[in-house]
Amino acid sequence: MFFPIASAALFAQDGYLLIEQYREGPDLGSAYSSWEVDIIGSSSLWIPKNKVLSPRLNYLAQIRVMYKPAKSLALISGFDYIPKSYTYKTQDTINLDRLTYFSVPLGIRLFPYKRLHLGLSLQYHLYQNGASRTPPKKPVLIKNISPGILKNSFGFCASVDYTIWKKFSVEAQFRFTKKNETLFAIQTNSYTGWILGLNYPLIRSKPNY
Repeated sequence: MFFPIASAALFAQDGYLLIEQYREGPDLGSAYSSWEVDIIGSSSLWIPKNKVLSPRLNYLAQIRVMYKPAKSLALISGFDYIPKSYTYKTQDTINLDRLTYFSVPLGIRLFPYKRLHLGLSLQYHLYQNGASRTPPKKPVLIKNISPGILKNSFGFCASVDYTIWKKFSVEAQFRFTKKNETLFAIQTNSYTGWILGLNYPLIRSKPNY
């Protein structure tokens, strides 16, 4: 007689603890969206490998697409619009080069904490166009950079993202790109990039529990 009563009391207690643990329903903290599209607007500084070139502050716009097979892991891709610019001196003239690249990332994103996210990705940079302005201020002479000097290149990106308010987060990135250089050209295909921006999730799928 004692054992059935004790067993019933034990199971009743375990059930009560289970309800308390999950608050009479699914744990909302375990919910995550399988698909997400983020937009990121950033300031960027691309430091050329050629030390003769002096980097200038630019902006960078990103669209990031994430697929999360698990709560703490996401596969990422997307599209980046990357302007780069720098100045250099030839004889007594200061020149300003403005370049435009598109970039396609492919990598992973980790979610070790609710507010802190980490990312690693390979980048393929697609060179679009470039022009040199002499001098940088008006009146200017604008000349397109000769074809074949600047090329597509591979790169790497490491990022850390911290949520500061509701859905908004601050994201810092370190990037580098590398490509064999064209002989006798002052322009370079190799850069180290430092990027700081604001991230906002534009679209999210229905949460999974």
